[in-house]
Amino acid sequence: KGKELDDWQEAERLLEADEVLELQVSGYNSGGVTVAFNQLTGFVPASHLVDYRRGMSDQDKSDWLRAMPGKVLRLKLLEVSQSKRRLVLSQRKAERVYRRKRREELLANLSVGDVVSGKISSLAGFGAFVDIGGADGLVHISEISHEMVNDPKDALQVGEEVRVRVIKLDRERERIGLSIKQLLPSPWDDIYSRLFAGQVVSATIVNVAPFGAFARIEQGLVGLIHISRLSDHSVSHPSEVVAPGDTVQVRVVGIDAGRQRIALSMRDVPQDDGASDEGEGMETVAQEPAVVIDWVEGEPEVIA
Repeated sequence: KGKELDDWQEAERLLEADEVLELQVSGYNSGGVTVAFNQLTGFVPASHLVDYRRGMSDQDKSDWLRAMPGKVLRLKLLEVSQSKRRLVLSQRKAERVYRRKRREELLANLSVGDVVSGKISSLAGFGAFVDIGGADGLVHISEISHEMVNDPKDALQVGEEVRVRVIKLDRERERIGLSIKQLLPSPWDDIYSRLFAGQVVSATIVNVAPFGAFARIEQGLVGLIHISRLSDHSVSHPSEVVAPGDTVQVRVVGIDAGRQRIALSMRDVPQDDGASDEGEGMETVAQEPAVVIDWVEGEPEVIA
């Protein structure tokens, strides 16, 4: 009795201190799982377990609960009543507290440039969230690959383990920016040994915008064919000339490796239906001078 009283008093202390504790699941019933707290038995309702899903079938719920005994859970006390002999705990609330503390620790200890391992926790149209050990960071869609990614689901899967570099830290807003791309070999590293102004190569159209078309020369290398360089005649919209998936012959007009920009042209370049593979050099011509492509308010500007 004396030991049991000590356990109730310890439970009261933990409840007031809002502490997270780790307990082993000792059993289950249709409503949740039981855990051993010294000589006391606590109860975790199914709705307070992190893997609980609304709408689970009775069979799925039964199978899931049956597999719980023996697992060690992080838990937070919700109710302690010695008179009613009630000891109710929550895994959901404990995980929220744990992740908040881990996030604070990570933000305090992380530095821009750090390389860490994590697991894809969720995907959105704008990028992927990566759990790097109790806190999520965002890999923006532009930081997934050197290759153009239209949808993160095409390149990553939830649960996939990845290595990421920390590229942004906002401790005030508790945000972590990550990059997968920066840890991958860059096709831009030796670009000038493979491409040069005036070279004609085969490319595949990957996207069409009002100001021009983007063409992939090789894996991870996409250049812009400005609308003024799509044809020898006037073009109102790039879709009049090309569509995604088309293979075309283009001339390299300018390369800016530092800003990762390649300017391309289809003007005065014969188009051959039996085009060679992407990136295969065809010939060298020089009808147009090399240019630099600049982006002004989201749209490219051709600067001679």
